[in-house]
Amino acid sequence: MKIWKFFLPLCILLLIITFNSCSSESGADTPESRNIVVTIRNSDTKAVHVYFETEQPADSNRVEPGSSIQSTILAHRIGHIFSVYVDDAADPGGVALLTTNVEVTAQSYNSGTAELEWTGTDLLRRGW
Repeated sequence: MKIWKFFLPLCILLLIITFNSCSSESGADTPESRNIVVTIRNSDTKAVHVYFETEQPADSNRVEPGSSIQSTILAHRIGHIFSVYVDDAADPGGVALLTTNVEVTAQSYNSGTAELEWTGTDLLRRGW
């Protein structure tokens, strides 16, 4: 009986140490968040605001006809989904011309770059 009083707590302690080491190793495979620089192009004939879910229409996300801007998003993982909004620059904050989602793929996550192009009716995705 005295042997069990010694070995039982020792076994429980070893079991706890084993579980802690296994759980900390599994976290090592989890990738870190990464910035992705998104080039936003406007091939339409009117200015628009193109912005992500945490932003509002502003001068920083206004894209003039035939030009481009860059925006940076923070992707937490491959598969992270962002909402994207396109607003008419003549009516910022009004009814959005387009609301859609983009998903971070291995390509955009690893390269740290992606592109969006507003055509006037569609938002084309490149490098996602």
